[in-house]
Order: sequence, then structure tokens, then C-alpha cells
Amino acid sequence: MTRIEIEDAIISLIQAAVPSGVAVTSLPLGEDEQKRLLNKSAVWVTYSSGVFTSPTAAFVQPGVWQWAVAVFAKDYRSGKSRGDAALELLEIVEATLVGEEIESRTIQGVRDDAIPPILPGVMGYELIISIGREMRKV
Repeated sequence: MTRIEIEDAIISLIQAAVPSGVAVTSLPLGEDEQKRLLNKSAVWVTYSSGVFTSPTAAFVQPGVWQWAVAVFAKDYRSGKSRGDAALELLEIVEATLVGEEIESRTIQGVRDDAIPPILPGVMGYELIISIGREMRKV
């Protein structure tokens, strides 16, 4: 599978698990598009990096691909309810992805962090996940 196909599979897994009002998509480009999608809650997925390790055999190089999964909750009335909603969404996404398999490759959790506020009234967290892969050359 390509990075795009894996990202689409990650998005599909998340869409099946989160409440229907949550916008789940690849990272939207541009501030206007991000604001439009941050209606109440959102999950954005983007490929973030690849790590290559030493070849294990002739023409085989293992490695890891990583994705950033950002979760956001918007609530202008209460910082506590905003934070609670964002953490709840993070828990759903993490429970859905970590340990799941995509084409016999297990998704691993790497870390999660708070995201600095991107808009007023929005709380966010980022989950980094990884999937092992092998690059074969013939």
C-alpha cells in the first residue's frame, strides 16, 4: 500500500468510530478551510515522517512510516468542557487505531501531545502513530 492508501484506511477507521458530527479528513490546507471544518469537533490525519533502518537482506530495507492524527474540540463557553471533549476524542481515536492492522501491519502508538491553540475556543491534541513497512528493490 502507498502512504495515501494507508492514510485513507486510517481515516476510514476513525470515521467508523467517532460520533457522526465529527469531521474526519486529511489535514486541510489553508486557514480558511481549517476554520470551516472546525465546526464543533474534528480529526485531521497527515503523513508526518518515515524512518529507514539498516537493510536486513539484499534489496530489503525495513522502516517505519508515521502519521500525525490531530483531534480538536471547540467550545466557547467553557475551557473545561472543551478540554474534556478533546481528551474524550483522543481516547476514542487512540483506542480505535493502536493495535489495529492495515494489510497485516500493526498500528503502533508513538506519543501524544497537546497542540497549541490554533483558534479561539479550540482545544487540540496530536497522536503520532507508526506502521512498519519494508522497501524491496529488485
